[in-house]
Amino acid sequence: MGIITHIYSIFSLTIAYIYNLIARDISTLIDIPKFMLKESYTLSINNWSIVLPLLFFSLCIYWLSLENGRNWMKNYLIPVSFFSIMFLRVIANTLLHIQKNFTFRAVLELSNSFFVILFMGIVIFSYLIRSSPAKQAKGLLESFYPISVVIFHLIGATLLATTTTSHYVPHIHLIGLILCVSGVTLNVASLWQLKSSFSIMVEVRKLVNTGVYRFFRHPLYTGEMTHLLGLCLLFNNPFAYSFFRVVLAMQVSRALLEERKLSRHLPEYQLYKQKTGFIFPKLNILSRLRPAKCRDQNLGEG
Repeated sequence: MGIITHIYSIFSLTIAYIYNLIARDISTLIDIPKFMLKESYTLSINNWSIVLPLLFFSLCIYWLSLENGRNWMKNYLIPVSFFSIMFLRVIANTLLHIQKNFTFRAVLELSNSFFVILFMGIVIFSYLIRSSPAKQAKGLLESFYPISVVIFHLIGATLLATTTTSHYVPHIHLIGLILCVSGVTLNVASLWQLKSSFSIMVEVRKLVNTGVYRFFRHPLYTGEMTHLLGLCLLFNNPFAYSFFRVVLAMQVSRALLEERKLSRHLPEYQLYKQKTGFIFPKLNILSRLRPAKCRDQNLGEG
């Protein structure tokens, strides 16, 4: 139980950190856009007065709760709070950066923000409606590791956006925006199909094989990595590309962990694996070119 407590302590710290960022966004939002408010207001916020009570409240409730209470926090309260804070932060950041001149790039940027907000909303909705797992996550690899991948991804993207220098190249920047919009659109489509089966930790719920899941097994990770690649192209610096390679390796290993658990507990998953690609759709070009008799023989062998 001590390890699980530390895991969710880290989660609570992350929530507090992002909540702090939102507070600064809102204070800036109220101060800057005079064309919206017509007057200049300032909001003085003591950062620690926001972070410490939230952190203390989260940890105390978790440590003092009974087992059922902890499960409720783990499966609902903490993830919903986390993604709700992210949801509000993206909205605040989008309002800060709305441009009056709608060029093609501005439309792409606004589309990216819109789909990110939509994605966060569906994540929150999925947590609220999802069923209990048939098989829960066990051990560090199935519980702590997936959470650490998410936290590493978020913190790395924040560092990329706030501490590194962007090397602007027009056509690379445009490709990056297109990849960002494409990736987050795939995320929205994937998550809408997944909904009640969505989980960050490695858990077993109902197999989803409809929508984009008819073609490949991990479209959500494909969308995330496409979006991250687009983000890295926007900044176009060595840290960005190194960060992308690390996150890609972590996401692939995370997907393999999920496949191992699903194959062990869902008999129909093996057939699903044969019909679909891993993180990209199967083209099946070679099988179409081969004679029908050979294909029938190979099917008989399975």
